[in-house]
Amino acid sequence: MAIEPLPKSTDELIEIQSNVQQVSSILDFLLPVLVEIELNPQAPAPIRVTRMQVPDGQATEAVAISTLGIGRAQVNQLLGELSTHLSATIHYLDLDADCKRQVNRAITQRPLDEWYFPTLIEIDGATSTKEERAIDSQRAVSLSMTLKAIQTSCENLTLRLARKLKPPTVRERMKVDQNAGTVTVDGKVFTVRPNEAEALRYLVEANGAPVSGPEIAETLGVSEFRIGRAIKSLVATHPEFGAIITKENSDSNARFRVDLPPLD
Repeated sequence: MAIEPLPKSTDELIEIQSNVQQVSSILDFLLPVLVEIELNPQAPAPIRVTRMQVPDGQATEAVAISTLGIGRAQVNQLLGELSTHLSATIHYLDLDADCKRQVNRAITQRPLDEWYFPTLIEIDGATSTKEERAIDSQRAVSLSMTLKAIQTSCENLTLRLARKLKPPTVRERMKVDQNAGTVTVDGKVFTVRPNEAEALRYLVEANGAPVSGPEIAETLGVSEFRIGRAIKSLVATHPEFGAIITKENSDSNARFRVDLPPLD
């Protein structure tokens, strides 16, 4: 399923980043507890509710939480919080269609059976049945798979947000290996000629600033360096470079610079 491009506003990006951090923190806590529920469904309910009657006839509830099961006690509450934070990030997560549908149901139809564990709550001493505990154990298995997919997707989204908030430089995105005669752009490797590699090395070192042939020649200690010729032959072999190398003027002292498109 397609994911939406990230917004351009820094404030919006920071808000998404905050929600992703909350989701990741909740998942770090929940996943080990779900494994425990799967492997040990017979454990006593960590939340025990006793209904009490007050003199005016109004019913109230007193809740006692078993400290031995504090992890389980927080599961249902944290699943609710998780769906709240996911509502702000779901459009940017690279989840498959089935997983995204399940998350959308949890967001719009809370409380949802598949994101709720009734055996974790005991009311007035009524313990859960063996069948109910088996259902919750199976639910823990299924939900763990979904949450692990969300966790992986959140890690990917965290990287995308980092690139948006602090875009990598030309030097970080392009690498020139003159010995091997290659240049790597965003992970894609191109084979280049020696004079092309030389020109690209200086363009990458300039980190997006313009560079001219005479400037390179002076650095090399030679009388002339024809950067225009090197770029022309490079683009003829690899047209992709025509989109990322900009020529600033057309005279004999033309200056060139690398202008990489932003990463999503």
